Formats: sequence, C-alpha cells, structure tokens
Amino acid sequence: MRFEELERKAIELVVGGSIELYRLSNGITLSLRRPKKVGSGLKRSYDVEKNLQIWHKDKDGKEFMPNHLRILIDLYFKQLERNDLRRDFYHLFDRIFYGEDPREAVKGTENIIFKETRMPLEYPMYLEQLFMVEQTVGYSHESQFDPKYLFLHGWVRVAISGENEIDKLLWSATRSPPPVRFTCQDNKKHKRFNPRKKQLWYLDNEV
Repeated sequence: MRFEELERKAIELVVGGSIELYRLSNGITLSLRRPKKVGSGLKRSYDVEKNLQIWHKDKDGKEFMPNHLRILIDLYFKQLERNDLRRDFYHLFDRIFYGEDPREAVKGTENIIFKETRMPLEYPMYLEQLFMVEQTVGYSHESQFDPKYLFLHGWVRVAISGENEIDKLLWSATRSPPPVRFTCQDNKKHKRFNPRKKQLWYLDNEV
C-alpha cells in the first residue's frame, strides 16, 4: 500500500492490536503492533497510544522485532554482489521514500537472485516503509529532518553507495545523521531543500 494509507492504518491501530501487512514470497510476514505494556529495557518515557512495533514472522512461526540496521546490512551486501544494479537500487528505494506502494515498486525484480544474502529484494523494501511509518507515528522528539524518516533513508542511500565499510556504516548509523549530500534536497528543514529536485540528485558531484 502507499505510505499515506499505511500511515492511516497505523494511526487507527488500537492498543493491543496487530495488523499483518506484507507476506513475502518465502513465507515471511511483516506486521505492525501497538503493544499494551512497555518493555523492561526501555528507559525513556513511553506512550502506548503512539508506540508501534514492527514484527517479522518466519513461516515456521518464529517471531522477532527487526531494527533498521537489518535493512542496511542486507542492502550493503546486495550492492556488493550486484554492483551493476546499484542505480536500480537507488531508484527502487527512492520510490518507497516518496510514498509509492512497495508491492508496485518491486514488480519486475522477482528474477534478481542473490546468492550471498538470504532475503529477496522485497524484504528491505517492505521493512523500510514500515520503519518510515513507525518513525512518523511513534517518534515524538524533535528531529533535524522533515520528513523524520529521511534520517533512515539517508543511510539507505549510503548503504547502497557502498562507500563505507559495513563496520563504519553501522557504527555511524546508530550515532550520527547521514551525510548531508544524501539528504539536503529532500529535507524541508535544510537551506538546500528543493521541491523540484531531479531524480537521483544526490549522485551529482556538487550539492
């Protein structure tokens, strides 16, 4: 579904509720949940009316909550294996960022096989959209980005670029905002914001 529809569904999700959103070709399902209780490890304030959780369920029933680093790890190794598709990866994930239904964006990629990564390309695409809505609905703190999920998408672009080793990529993505050249023209809070930007503008040498 498109981002606006997913955002509406997330906002309407009742406390204690769950909604399955995507089922992958390998049987994995991805869902959103609004838990009733705070986890014991959470130290900051907790609002059950806003908190969202993303859940991954294997076809054998095993469940866990992935985090955004899983997207970056998967994409980093996908671009290493299929460097010839790097520009296509940028296009695909930008389509998600700009609001398109990932089920539409992923069409035509079904025959792309990755020998070094377990997940099909649809997996990080669906996950990014889910984290986008989780950050929109659940993140109540001030952000230097508008939209807030540009923080994540900037790092997605960096992962696809392959310019950082995986160690540096993950370290930086948990502590710092992405390089401004990957975000400025999409960030409404930045002086270089450009509502008429061209596709893949961040690949230009000058920003």
